[in-house]
Amino acid sequence: MPFKCCVPNCNGNYKNGPKVATFSFPKNEEMERKWLHAICRKNFPATNNSKVCELHFRLSEIERETSHYVESTGKLLTSHPRLIEDAVPSQFPNCSRYMTTNDAPKRLAPETKRMKLEHVMIEQAIERSIETEQVFNEKIGFSNLDELYAKLKERIDLQKWIVSRRDNILYILYIEDISYPNIKCCVRVSEDFTLRLFYGSRVVTKLNEKFNVPFIVSSVIEIKDILHQVLISMNKKYQDCSAMENINACIDILKSLLVILPQRKPVIEFLL
Repeated sequence: MPFKCCVPNCNGNYKNGPKVATFSFPKNEEMERKWLHAICRKNFPATNNSKVCELHFRLSEIERETSHYVESTGKLLTSHPRLIEDAVPSQFPNCSRYMTTNDAPKRLAPETKRMKLEHVMIEQAIERSIETEQVFNEKIGFSNLDELYAKLKERIDLQKWIVSRRDNILYILYIEDISYPNIKCCVRVSEDFTLRLFYGSRVVTKLNEKFNVPFIVSSVIEIKDILHQVLISMNKKYQDCSAMENINACIDILKSLLVILPQRKPVIEFLL
């Protein structure tokens, strides 16, 4: 008759339980204490009839039966399942979960619990922050001019700016309409997202200390910021440009007078 398993709540080799291989307690006292501790039967008097079944060991800890032929006797010898050295019960499928880990759950100190809770809350906050950043980047980012065109029309002031698309170029125009329509400023974004800036017919290479033009844009926010800076500086820069053009025009007129009125050369040279 097979030995029954002595582990609490295990029905190995019982009438209604599975038929399993069983193993005797170790002869070594230290190992026996480990077994008794593992199965939560510290005061259990283990005897030769006390067995622990295979259900409580890892598969890697059990060496299954093998057979070999002995030529000298002509007999086939069979060895039954046995445990590897230092194997300790660790699997308890029908018992409380903590028994499988060998250690009962320990109560955490209040400070440890607080720190653990803070750590969990920080991780959750980071996850939410990452998700929020991803959503935000999806709203302001773009992968082609069509996406940029659509998002610009949602985010910029269309009362001030006109967004236009032609071929592989996106134009953002500021038109001054006083006596006649005049494109006062043009922001040009090419297919590779290079942004260029023009005041009238003049190419702008430096908007302010923050922006050197041209540059590669990667978000709608950058373009919106550029447009804001343009509105602040456009009038001053445009006026400076117009004043310089007027001065250059006057110089050209004076130079032409040198040819027409050579007798006035001293006066004209003085003015120059």
